[in-house]
Amino acid sequence: MHLVGAFELFGQSYQIIKRNFEVFILLFSVGALLAMWETLGRYVQDEPSRDWKVFLINRGFGSNVDTGVFAAGGFMFFISILYALAYLLLTIAVLRAAQGQKITIGGLWRELVDRWLWLKLIGAFVLVALALIAGFIALIIPGVILIWRLFFVPFVLIDQKTTIEGAFRRSWRMTRGYAWPIYSVILVTILLSITNVLPIFGPLIAFVLGAIYTVAPALRYQELKKLSA
Repeated sequence: MHLVGAFELFGQSYQIIKRNFEVFILLFSVGALLAMWETLGRYVQDEPSRDWKVFLINRGFGSNVDTGVFAAGGFMFFISILYALAYLLLTIAVLRAAQGQKITIGGLWRELVDRWLWLKLIGAFVLVALALIAGFIALIIPGVILIWRLFFVPFVLIDQKTTIEGAFRRSWRMTRGYAWPIYSVILVTILLSITNVLPIFGPLIAFVLGAIYTVAPALRYQELKKLSA
């Protein structure tokens, strides 16, 4: 089976998002808000008199809000929770969309809460992060290897209804011998994110490009799943 090039996945990912645009635009909304937040911050960074954060919070929650405390704590905590929830739903969405399923917010939510999948995903993300940190602290090479071998853990957990331990084992087996096909997707993702350094609108550009490419890892998972069957 011929594996699609990492840049070619960009077009496939775009078409999938286009077919499920209403769902993805909702899941991307929190990330878009954060990108706009950073863009506004760059735009007014030389104009301290224009406190745009206070303006946004006052417009959304009223002028009686203690903006100093709220902006630093409560508001960002609320956004962080929304972002985490959207990210979990998005992880399911990209996989199911890559599999050709018609996705809905209701269907994604039911799958997320079924059999404590949300908790398993959080546990898997935390364990993968800890493994990568340990790998890079011990020696760079083990960390680099773990990035590749554990890349599919969340998708395996969702798709194959396995335990977290089982997801680690199956991701390890699936990725054996396919370092470059996985690293290439990671590298393209990094290249797209580098546009964040562009003046003022960099965060928005990076967000849009990253959003368009977001289905690519799930598409690669589907390819390697067929090869390992």
